Amino acid sequence: MRNQEIRRVICHPLGISIILLVACGFRYGWCNDNALQMQNSNPVAQEPSEWPKSSLDWKVSPVDLTFLNQAEKPAGRHGFVRAAGDSLVFEDGTPARFWGTNLSAYVLFGTSRANVKLQARRISALGFNLVRIHHFDSRWVNPNIFGKDAVDTKKLDPEALGKIDWWIKCLKDEGIYVWLDLHVGRVLKKGDGIEHFEEIDKTSRISGFRGFNYVNASVMNAMKRFNEDYLTHVNRFTGIAYKDEPAVMGMLLTNENDITHHFGNALLPDKDVPFHTRLYMDQAREFALQHDLSPDKTWRSWEPGESKLFLNDLEHRFNMAMISHLRGLGVRVPIATTSSWGHNPLYSLPALTDGDIIDVHSYGRVNELRKNPESEDSMLNWIDMGQVSGKPVSVTEWNVEPFPVADRHASPLYVASAARLQGWDAVMLYAYAQSPLNDASKPSNWHAYNDPSLISTLPAAALLYRQGHVKESDTTYAFSPDAAQLMYQNVSAENCTAARTAAERGKLEIVMPVIHELP
Repeated sequence: MRNQEIRRVICHPLGISIILLVACGFRYGWCNDNALQMQNSNPVAQEPSEWPKSSLDWKVSPVDLTFLNQAEKPAGRHGFVRAAGDSLVFEDGTPARFWGTNLSAYVLFGTSRANVKLQARRISALGFNLVRIHHFDSRWVNPNIFGKDAVDTKKLDPEALGKIDWWIKCLKDEGIYVWLDLHVGRVLKKGDGIEHFEEIDKTSRISGFRGFNYVNASVMNAMKRFNEDYLTHVNRFTGIAYKDEPAVMGMLLTNENDITHHFGNALLPDKDVPFHTRLYMDQAREFALQHDLSPDKTWRSWEPGESKLFLNDLEHRFNMAMISHLRGLGVRVPIATTSSWGHNPLYSLPALTDGDIIDVHSYGRVNELRKNPESEDSMLNWIDMGQVSGKPVSVTEWNVEPFPVADRHASPLYVASAARLQGWDAVMLYAYAQSPLNDASKPSNWHAYNDPSLISTLPAAALLYRQGHVKESDTTYAFSPDAAQLMYQNVSAENCTAARTAAERGKLEIVMPVIHELP
């Protein structure tokens, strides 16, 4: 009875509103400036590497919010998640909204079974109802999904799959849904049989095969084979294949891998990848002739204009082939193509609309809470400008850096308040943990589980977001660029004051114009 009474006090709307007032005050400038100056001038007493490991108990939560997930046990009981206009809903019509985090890299494969179960419950107690499985395929994670020191990436390692199976089963039992990435940091190897592999291998240590997948059919086919093996795998603890698991709420085709802004340059003539450059240049020339564009400008990936039309179409063709393959396997949940990340301008959005949901990554910096939208962009503005009219929004990564930034503790409330105001559908902190959860470990930007500053406010942010203590705005501002503004100008949160300030007053949506050169 005592626990129930404590829970009611913690969850009372009036209790949350005081915290909310502080969070909104940070964003809207209501806080005392002297207090902010004092906070941001406080020196860090020691280097984080010198901090004690036992600053908090990593096995328990300071509060118990598992009641938020009680009606969802096991996750998936309402059927599959689907996109309905700009919202997510379950198959039975129940609205779906997710406050989540990431499990990344070594935590997936190095945590003991007992501790996976314990941490799944702790994640629920902190208020999360979604976990993204991330960096499961990256070369710097050894062992990863391909096993230890794998000579190729053609086969999935049964032991590694069993580790992910157990995480999914334990999370599902706690009413927590799962987001599956299909490609993060996979590095192709000589044994994979990739056409002109030697050209990709030159850059693989930095970017894997990012960019190359859009022109090299053998890379695309390798991705399809992985997707089929991964998603048709039957979880040994649930008896359900990943593709048929209603506790899986969404999937991402390829992580941070757009060709419209970041990786188009990987294929240019000065990159010493002649086979891939020829593929790229031939397709650019064909697109230019088809649409009566300048062939000389269409291949110049670093310039707005004709090249952005071509690159969106190139990305679109890859997206549609991959999505069609997934649907053919029986995947039913929303699919995101890649993410808007690393300060993508608006000309990167058209190809992202191939997906059922628009995904955005955004990282804040020092003094994030002091930023004035009339003069500079914030981490939230980059998410605001990924909200395409008629599409749900996921944020599979958000955080503030470098660690330990002074206002890190306030960031969950800051993000949760904005997410409710704007109507974002799935918001995921990066990350809950990146190292095995078998004991206390050193603090890091990528570990929320042992960070007192985050653990103190994440439960309040979960209540705020999931119980709707901030109402979605009644006013929507539509930013409606024409085709020339969208594709021939470098419009972004960095230089669009009108969009930044509109998002302070109401919900911001980006309306896609008709672009005759694109589907």
